[in-house]
Amino acid sequence: MSKFINGLIGFVVGATAGIVTGLLLAPRKGEETRQIVKDKAKKTSNDIRDEFDDAVDKMQDKFKNFKKKTEDEEDEEDEEDEEEKEEKEEKEEKRKKETK
Repeated sequence: MSKFINGLIGFVVGATAGIVTGLLLAPRKGEETRQIVKDKAKKTSNDIRDEFDDAVDKMQDKFKNFKKKTEDEEDEEDEEDEEEKEEKEEKEEKRKKETK
């Protein structure tokens, strides 16, 4: 598994354990406890969304860099091919001149 997936799993497990521990060790009125659970769930959801968005951004950056690198390599190959073509044409012209 990727580091991101492992980190995400660890984060969710840790957040869940924290919520359960908090509920067991600090009992409050039902309404107050529900509000705390709701707030923590919302925070956890937002944290997961942020982590996911960060991962997507990183993947997009890596893709863009890979694409650019690939295009640059293709451009270099095209330039090399063009130079080879020009050299062949020059040699061919020399041969034609020599045979005349």
